[in-house]
Amino acid sequence: MRLDYVHAINILSHKNTEYRFPLGVSKMHIAGENGAGKTSFCVDTPLWALFGTARGATTEQLKGPWGNLMQADIEFAVGSKSYKVTRKRGSS
Repeated sequence: MRLDYVHAINILSHKNTEYRFPLGVSKMHIAGENGAGKTSFCVDTPLWALFGTARGATTEQLKGPWGNLMQADIEFAVGSKSYKVTRKRGSS
């Protein structure tokens, strides 16, 4: 699986964060300070979008402090097929 795009709204420390990975996450290094939100963005957001849970956390535990709306949009590829997934919870 190659992760190409992630958009997180009100997920953990991400109020509204999006990034398109030009080479896919599988071919990039992601660096930053401890606690900056790299794992919540690149791991928890796609897991929640696909499965409704992430690293054992419930949706309520993943919700950030910016209201009730949560949304995760991801684009990924498996082999030559591309997929887009959106999961929403709550309202703005």
